Amino acid sequence: VAPLLDASTPKNVDVRCASFLDVDWSDGDVVFANSTCFEDGLMRDMARQAENLKPGAYFITFTKGLGSDAFETLERKRYRMSWGPATVFVHVRKNHDGSSAAARPLAQIADDDSYNDDAPSDDDETDDDDVEVIGGSGGGGDDGD
Repeated sequence: VAPLLDASTPKNVDVRCASFLDVDWSDGDVVFANSTCFEDGLMRDMARQAENLKPGAYFITFTKGLGSDAFETLERKRYRMSWGPATVFVHVRKNHDGSSAAARPLAQIADDDSYNDDAPSDDDETDDDDVEVIGGSGGGGDDGD
């Protein structure tokens, strides 16, 4: 995704106060949904709308995948977020015939071992510079993931 976001690429951001189910975002190249707390029905409706994206478009979700045959899951990794652990799904829209879209390869990101059984616990001495935290200083909530 990073090559798509270089400084020479024009960036247009449109902020609206509306349900994403009522807005046409089918022209998106990269779509993100912090879907940790989305109910199954909302995920299903969002995935159905996401099928209108053009082939090769990326869709990133947290905790839950899109569950649509129109998408290929490129990455599924667990990361430490400011609120706790979450699985990050990076999907790419397939071609309309169902074949894999020619997506640009993703940059390799080191695995976050902070949730492996052998990883140091919070009580162990760790170097905070070794752990990547994605997200802001947002408040609580357990994503149950």
